[in-house]
Amino acid sequence: MVTSSVGHGSPRTAASRGFMLVELLVVIAIIGVLIGLLLPAVQAARESARRASCTNNLKQLGLGLHGHHDVNGRFPAAFKAANTYVGSSDAGHGISWVASVLPFIEQAQLFDQINFAALDNWTGGQTDLNLALARANRPGYLLCPSSEAKDIREADQSGGPVNNPTYTSHYYGIMGVVLNPKSLASTYPMYTPTTSETAPHADRGTQGIFPGPLHSSTGVTPTAAPRSVSSKDVTDGLSKTYLLGEISWAGMGSNSRSETRSYLTGHNQAARYFVRSARNIYYPRPINISKAETAAQAVVPSANAWNHLNWGSNHPGGTHFLMADGSVSFVQESISMDIFMAAGSRNSGEVNWRSHYPSRCWLS
Repeated sequence: MVTSSVGHGSPRTAASRGFMLVELLVVIAIIGVLIGLLLPAVQAARESARRASCTNNLKQLGLGLHGHHDVNGRFPAAFKAANTYVGSSDAGHGISWVASVLPFIEQAQLFDQINFAALDNWTGGQTDLNLALARANRPGYLLCPSSEAKDIREADQSGGPVNNPTYTSHYYGIMGVVLNPKSLASTYPMYTPTTSETAPHADRGTQGIFPGPLHSSTGVTPTAAPRSVSSKDVTDGLSKTYLLGEISWAGMGSNSRSETRSYLTGHNQAARYFVRSARNIYYPRPINISKAETAAQAVVPSANAWNHLNWGSNHPGGTHFLMADGSVSFVQESISMDIFMAAGSRNSGEVNWRSHYPSRCWLS
């Protein structure tokens, strides 16, 4: 008599019924390695997209600035001041250059809401009349997507917090170059020597602020209203001169002496020595130095105060600048300060400065 097997097919051992523990661990380890290899590539791709978006923001602002130039024959001044600006101790906040380009970047509706008439008929007070407008309208074209500082809380003049956040800008006009110490003026006679640690206004930038004497004996009080610059004034070459620069590193406005306020604000009320819509290139402060100091909790306030708020970004290795010809350059933090300063002035006459340095120091 033939007996049959109770089961069907070939008998299976216990080991063949699933993965062994060692095999499972090997598979998990391989998956972990693959994820470890993939994550940096994903992060790099995301940063590349954010950097492209930041570049596009500056290109759009460049189109707006050049649109303004085509219509008016000049780039906008760093800000529009109240009619009592010159010689007044009660000058209001003014309105930044951003307002002037809004009609040229498809933001006419926002432009129409700005209170220009109040400046033309200023009767006193220090109220920022467009603050509510800046709080209610998030300007994506002014905010770098790599930055954590999507909006900045205001600080009053003593550094105390104000509980209403307002949108700031990550892109600023170029006032020119300030030297510290002022003895460097003998080495760099084409730039502005500092008179104190507070807030000298540099000259020779594409948003040159004041004609004639730059400041009084105290080094802080301007003597004339803001001026605008024509492309004809950029005698160093449009492709060699900065028009706007990026300041978007985390903590950029955390110090009470370098806070940024709203993107529509031009300057800081009565004192007027803090121009919020434009900044100096400050020698010898290279790109991203303040970002590094902040990360190390070692900020040097006097070197990062007022108009000297340091250029930099959360993009690895450098920050963006809009050139006066409308192109955008990613400027490495290792750039020579001589090149950096030369590009920050519009008419200082630096001869063939770019040809003296390798291109890696200039563009990415």
